[in-house]
Amino acid sequence: MIKISLFAIFLLIVKSSYSQSSSVSFHIQKDATYLLDSAKSNEILKSLDQFLKSKDSNRDLLTNPISLKENVEPFFWLNNFERANKGEKGYQPTLLAVLPLKGNDYLVKISFLGTNNDGSKEHLLTYTLIINNINGKYLFSNSVNYNAQNWNTQQIGSIKYIFPNKLNLAKAKELDEFNISFAKKFNSPIVQFTYYKCYDPEQLFKLLGCDYIPNMYYSTSGGLAESWHNTLLAENNSELYQHEVVHFYTHKLFPEYNRIVDEGYATYIGGSGGKNIKELSAIADEYLKANPKSDMIKLFTNFSRVQGGIPFTYIVSGLVCKEIESKKGFESILQLFKLTKDEDSYFQQIENIMHIDKDSFPSYVKSLINKYK
Repeated sequence: MIKISLFAIFLLIVKSSYSQSSSVSFHIQKDATYLLDSAKSNEILKSLDQFLKSKDSNRDLLTNPISLKENVEPFFWLNNFERANKGEKGYQPTLLAVLPLKGNDYLVKISFLGTNNDGSKEHLLTYTLIINNINGKYLFSNSVNYNAQNWNTQQIGSIKYIFPNKLNLAKAKELDEFNISFAKKFNSPIVQFTYYKCYDPEQLFKLLGCDYIPNMYYSTSGGLAESWHNTLLAENNSELYQHEVVHFYTHKLFPEYNRIVDEGYATYIGGSGGKNIKELSAIADEYLKANPKSDMIKLFTNFSRVQGGIPFTYIVSGLVCKEIESKKGFESILQLFKLTKDEDSYFQQIENIMHIDKDSFPSYVKSLINKYK
């Protein structure tokens, strides 16, 4: 009788463990909820499952309202990852760990391991979320504030700097002056924005909650402009990043902007990867000399990366924008922004403004590069 009872208890334990892991839409790594009691573990798992299944359709109901007020797209990088891989890779989230924080908050780490069409495995993303228990309800936030909780903050004119080390006041003031002057150029109100100063791309993406994402190793320097909530994330260990400031204005003035034009103009004004347009021109020249049979149009339209991970498109479009503004004026730049909707219309506008057709474009680009030799 005792043996039967013990066996029954064993089956009950096994069934309970299996039910916990099979009732949610994600895998659970062994000991992921080790620091939680059984009841709390089940609550967290249920809430996380609901979040992953319906965070898009029920975003406002599942998100901490404070987080949503700060950023209307608080889970942009998680959502962007899902959009980028939808239909291309099969993947299922894996819960790696849940860490209790102060109060009733929890840190959650989830990982996405995908299977390509050829059956090969790929690590796609490891992401950190914060769960806040508010009046007995579990609501989600991104981990930016948590990750930057010990960073410094200083307001410099129109810019709120958040940084882990020291701030170069001269450079910070220089960017503020640039922001004011650029607003005047576009006849636009001055954008007040937050500037996160990071050492490099790896620190930047970890700040955003991405412990691993391929983007963090695409380049050694750069930045991001999240224009929907006026936030600039610099991964160049500097207080200066004019390139991304340009995007704040172009994205607001031209909501349907074409990326070739947008990145080109930002590169012309503020460089890319810590290099100005002259230095970038030399990189393009070196690449074309090393790859004389390359298809320049394809390199240009595909945003192919060259030295330092800088897209060839940024460089060439930057050179074209500089030539247009210097020879045809700022109004022609506005025309290029307004009338370019896709690749075909871009080349049509170059022909309309500069009288260079698509077939002549490669030779035209080489002539622009030669100006900097």
